[in-house]
Amino acid sequence: MRTRSIILLLSATLLSIGCSREPASDVDAENSKKNTGVTLDRETRLGTTKFDTGKDGRFLLVTVHWDDEPLIFILDTGAQMTCFDSSLKTRLGDPVRRVSLQTSAGLLDTEVFACPDATVGGLTLDDVETVLCTDLQPIRYAVGEDIRGILGVDFLRRFIVTIDFDRGRVYLSEPSTSDAVAGKAWVPMHIDETGRPHLSATVGGTENATVLVDTGTSGGTVNRDLYDVLVRKSKIATCDANLGLTVGGSYRQSFGYLSELQIGQFRLGSMKVARHFEDSIGLDWLSRFQVSLDFPNRRIMLKKGNRFDEPFTRARCGMAVVVVDGRKIVVSVDLNSPANAAGLLRGDELVAIGSEQADELDMFDVSKALTAEVGKPVAVTIRRGTRTHSTTIRLADALSPKRVR
Repeated sequence: MRTRSIILLLSATLLSIGCSREPASDVDAENSKKNTGVTLDRETRLGTTKFDTGKDGRFLLVTVHWDDEPLIFILDTGAQMTCFDSSLKTRLGDPVRRVSLQTSAGLLDTEVFACPDATVGGLTLDDVETVLCTDLQPIRYAVGEDIRGILGVDFLRRFIVTIDFDRGRVYLSEPSTSDAVAGKAWVPMHIDETGRPHLSATVGGTENATVLVDTGTSGGTVNRDLYDVLVRKSKIATCDANLGLTVGGSYRQSFGYLSELQIGQFRLGSMKVARHFEDSIGLDWLSRFQVSLDFPNRRIMLKKGNRFDEPFTRARCGMAVVVVDGRKIVVSVDLNSPANAAGLLRGDELVAIGSEQADELDMFDVSKALTAEVGKPVAVTIRRGTRTHSTTIRLADALSPKRVR
């Protein structure tokens, strides 16, 4: 079997991600801010399939049906190939070949299988010849959802993908409908050899870059060489490393705050970016817009959304949290951090944040509460062993020094 490198970048910086899923019967399509991954309806007249999904920068979850079993998948424009979780491996048959996955944590060896007969919202995966199969448990820990796959650009490339972050909806439209909606200002979108979408950008006010449009990650990234140039030019204010999770496992990533990023007519400042092997914009940037990616015609439309003027947060609590068996568990605490000063330890369970019970919050809400505003006191209740007690975390500026234990 042949080995080659495939790009699968889905990753999450802990306490900077999140989404939620509710039973379809509990969903209000207009008002719920949480993910459902459930197809709302199929608009056959317009050739458009509509999904209810995450608002405000949550991961975009959709339901894939395979042998009548519903499976939660993440819609990921940064993934070269569609991927099934290793828990489904025995149902995929014999592998076709082996490949090396390029992830944020490094290379990961895995197998490729023929694509099964599955559907998403009534749409078949007929154009997807082969799929990856790897362990997505790290993503389930970080997202707090039963993620069983990733829909990559090998599936999305035949559609116009419209994402309305304000209403929490995704639309997959056939190419014939690309000009059906008047008033859209399209700009060119570059599709690279992997099939993934990119845009021309000006980084730090002076440097030109081609950035990946990546719905499979929360934050943005800058390639290592350019990152270092921008640091020397004081266009990136650096912080200490953060803990991240990807399909390749956990990793430490250097990050900072970029002075500005401009794409077309839109310029946003003080954006959090990680030092990486490529340039990208993730959900935190994209969710400030209504976005339409016209893959067949290689163009994109960006329209200001409700979050456009919302500043990127620089507040930090100094701990990382994952979801284990439905419980929100602290997995690391930074020395000299607000969480450390408040007495939190690795292994503590978050029971409540403010007046909200932690098990009623999705991970996006947890992140938002614990990175809300520099100087804000956040009351938390934790469980340590059999004991429960409350404390207060006073959020600090991410640019202040810290060390990790």
